Amino acid sequence: MLLALGKPGLRFGGNKLDRNIFWSSTGEKAPEGKTLVTPQDLRRVMKTVQKIDAKVTLGIPLGTFDPKRGAEMTKHAAAIFGEHLVGISIGNEPDGFTSGARTGLKLREPETWNESEYIKQVRRYIEALDAEVESDVPIIGPDVFDGSWMSAFLAAEIPNTAALTQHYYATYECSSTAVPGRGPEWRIF
Repeated sequence: MLLALGKPGLRFGGNKLDRNIFWSSTGEKAPEGKTLVTPQDLRRVMKTVQKIDAKVTLGIPLGTFDPKRGAEMTKHAAAIFGEHLVGISIGNEPDGFTSGARTGLKLREPETWNESEYIKQVRRYIEALDAEVESDVPIIGPDVFDGSWMSAFLAAEIPNTAALTQHYYATYECSSTAVPGRGPEWRIF
């Protein structure tokens, strides 16, 4: 099925990135409730990437602030994916880190988490990347749904930014009257 897409782009990110992923290349065990991701996992993904000639964007966790671990994950990703790596994103939807709408979503306190604090943390990750990773890995971001966070990201002039990304949920508030609990459906006219 992936071959039929013709050189697809594969994105590894989403809400689980910041809330459930634990990177380690040293044999550490993941904390309870976290999923361990290792270089071996990236190499398994690379086998598929090579087979279908895909490009990869990879998120590194920001939910648990750990720039050194993020840089180490990026170092392995750059070495394993090589020219297939489009870039990395630092976190996923950090503008939603204060949300308590669903269990497990809240990662930061609303009183202290804002665009400015996000940029400070991204800069710390960039410093760690510069110290750990030999090549300049492109940065993709900010992977947010709120436009003010995009403006802050642009104004910060993050080095080596390759793409500006927004997660736009046009139908998030929509529902269907035909099928309760389901959003709108595409129709062919």
